[in-house]
Amino acid sequence: MLFDKLAGFIERHIPDMVPDLEQTALFEFPFRAHEAVAPGRFCQDDLEHFFLPFPRTAIEDKATCTFLFDGTEKQVGLSSPRAFIDVLSLAGSDDPGAFKGSLSELDPEMRQWAKQEGFHQIALGRIFSMKLPVGTTDYQASACVDRIVIVNGRGEIQSDMIMQELKFMPGAEESCRGIIGNVITSIEELMLINSDPGYFIFEKSPANPRKCKAGRITRSPDRPRYIPLKPETIRKTMGLDRPTGDGVSGKRPHERRRHWRLLKSERFKNKQGQRVMIDACWVGPSEAVVGKTRYRVRLDI
Repeated sequence: MLFDKLAGFIERHIPDMVPDLEQTALFEFPFRAHEAVAPGRFCQDDLEHFFLPFPRTAIEDKATCTFLFDGTEKQVGLSSPRAFIDVLSLAGSDDPGAFKGSLSELDPEMRQWAKQEGFHQIALGRIFSMKLPVGTTDYQASACVDRIVIVNGRGEIQSDMIMQELKFMPGAEESCRGIIGNVITSIEELMLINSDPGYFIFEKSPANPRKCKAGRITRSPDRPRYIPLKPETIRKTMGLDRPTGDGVSGKRPHERRRHWRLLKSERFKNKQGQRVMIDACWVGPSEAVVGKTRYRVRLDI
């Protein structure tokens, strides 16, 4: 995974960041982002109530892995700075439809060379604000890429450009736009998870994880991974039968993840316009061990 590629880079070149990466929660987005998140899906209200599931969150999809770090405790909204790290393989993805844009059209010979050398791009920066003007689907984002590093398959730095040097690098402006676009996509993925209570957070972890040595970062096979999935897929993975009903009325309770709901109806005379927390509802077992893997439906996320 791209998460592991960054972990190796941080251990070798920026050891002061090891604690931050070790405490980062890894989310897997199992869909093609540009297919799952349709233009116009969100509004300014979604941006104003955006939050990270954990103060340090990484979301890896089929194209990139983006790390987002809260700048303040219990940070809400996208009007205050957050640091980010964006990681992608310069050989592209094994899924030919994962990328939408120029990287998917990379010259085949260049792609093969990048694959042989194991080249990855690591970008560090900050996103300051993000707005969505009324009547448009294009975000207005204020962000800065501070550093772009190219590493090979052995973790050796091939190119390292800081912000002052990026100004003079050919193609730097386009690269920075692409990086910021990846960050925006990761935010959209998290907003989709936050806003759709039909997705549950499915935790996948080793039943007997190996302990990480001091100064090292736990790699993806040995750390919990959080995957947004619908109940049917979750039960199939855990080998559970679909629940039939509640035994009284025969009706199955409406399953939902814990989420915030905006009260819009006029019948909420005293609370109209307020946001209230709706508790999670899950039917049947929420945890299982299958082989060497432990699965758990996280009803607290």
